[in-house]
Amino acid sequence: FYDFPTVQQMADTIATDLGKADPKHAAEFTKNAATFNKAVDKLIAQEATIKAAAAGTPIAITEPVPLYLTAAAGLVNKTPAKFSVAIEEGSDMSASVLDETLALYRNKEVKALVYNQQTSGPVTEKFKAAAKKAGIAIVPVTETLPAGDDYLKWMSDNLRALAAAVDNG
Repeated sequence: FYDFPTVQQMADTIATDLGKADPKHAAEFTKNAATFNKAVDKLIAQEATIKAAAAGTPIAITEPVPLYLTAAAGLVNKTPAKFSVAIEEGSDMSASVLDETLALYRNKEVKALVYNQQTSGPVTEKFKAAAKKAGIAIVPVTETLPAGDDYLKWMSDNLRALAAAVDNG
């Protein structure tokens, strides 16, 4: 994956920049960033808990949106690359790629399907139906912040849903 700054590093940078722009409130910006970063630490702990309990668990995706989260949680994406690329690009895929992907569900080779609910279409609906029929957990994610949520709630909800889906208990 790419070497992006962490959310916490971004919060600190924003607080510093805001403090330079408005020195009168610099301490408040720094305090708010520290509070936010402590809450992010809780998200990181949730992620570590998933990894400790379910590392190596095979999952499937419809497109790469959840891969940072699933990889950080130690989950293994078994989706054929040609499938997720075709979904992301809105292009057709071969019958063999479709069948190979459906086999993940039919043969119960994955514990969960993590899909981007913002790009649902006939093909993704077909795979959701296959996962449901096979009794495989379905975890919807979004690539943008849902209305009414803040970042912390959004990520916490994603982590809770993922943990429930790959619970090996």
